[in-house]
Amino acid sequence: MRYFISSVRYNWTDPIDIGFIQDKENGVYIDPNDKSKWKKMRMLDLGWGVETGLYRLPVLEINELFKIVFEYKKKINKVLSDEDYNFYGALSYLIQYYPHELIDEFTRRLYNKTLHRKSYSELIKFLDREFQCADNIFDKLSDKNQKELIMKWKQLKSIGR
Repeated sequence: MRYFISSVRYNWTDPIDIGFIQDKENGVYIDPNDKSKWKKMRMLDLGWGVETGLYRLPVLEINELFKIVFEYKKKINKVLSDEDYNFYGALSYLIQYYPHELIDEFTRRLYNKTLHRKSYSELIKFLDREFQCADNIFDKLSDKNQKELIMKWKQLKSIGR
């Protein structure tokens, strides 16, 4: 099942562009095919800029999001699968709403050797780009939390080297 939807190279910016119906009363979008409810979100910058995305309501529990992110196996094909969208979406969601928990879980899995080296490299690449353009993350955090998150991030990057 797809839990996240994303534009690809800006092929849409408003969910209405892909056929969703906006419920202005509560700020959700409805998929007319299955009546599922979705909320708009900021997606990862995959190298050509920040994409627009949606996440399915109710949002998955944090452990389910971790499972999607840390068990993802990238396939080499040109068409994005539901698994690809779920990975990018879950990672985007965790970065925005649970950055400390994401770094802590990443570090825990690295220490417990439950994270494959290739997965580590892939995640570091995405997270590094996000932390370099960290306005989206840090705007929501106090100064103390910003410093703590930056310190955790630097420690995590140095562990896997």
